[in-house]
Amino acid sequence: IRKVSFERISAFSLSTTPGPACDDFPFRIAVFKGEMKGKPAKAAIFNHPGSDSPVRTKSFFRAESASLLWSPLGNGLLVKTETSVDVTGGSYYGEAQVYLLRADTDYDCKIVVKKEGSFQDVAWSPKGREFVVIAGKMPSLAVLFNLKGDAVFQFSEAHRNTILWSPHGRFLCLGGFGNLSGDMDFWDINKKAIMVSAKATC
Repeated sequence: IRKVSFERISAFSLSTTPGPACDDFPFRIAVFKGEMKGKPAKAAIFNHPGSDSPVRTKSFFRAESASLLWSPLGNGLLVKTETSVDVTGGSYYGEAQVYLLRADTDYDCKIVVKKEGSFQDVAWSPKGREFVVIAGKMPSLAVLFNLKGDAVFQFSEAHRNTILWSPHGRFLCLGGFGNLSGDMDFWDINKKAIMVSAKATC
């Protein structure tokens, strides 16, 4: 049993490991608390087994809530922060940002997409070495990033808001669901090419 001391936890997530948890391959526990009364939001990462002190912390502004997404290898954490109001006036649905925190080093960065608008979706590759985000006003822009937070490939702009990976991480579906029309593009990530496009009718 492990107790983590962190005030006002509003989200937490437990990483996976390549094998049984040990000092070389610890489980990692990510926690988050939203901003309150002028104090910034904060995320922290704890190792298990490990000390009671976090190995990484990161503060955020304009972050009421967050989703914490571990890489399958447990060495990277994506923090998708959200607010109910977009102070820039760019969206009626609030504002979302994505940050990458490395758990095995002290590196972190803000994920930047070269299109105005909020983040729609973010998902790790099952291989754990890259991830995709969809962001921006429609037609939105999907971008593939590496573990340094560098953009390595930009997909075609389209009306998409959903990312789905195949189990082995070679194929990727970018879809437009919910209030969109159900169009889907299936990509071969190795070749960086669309294999086929389809439409899911309701």
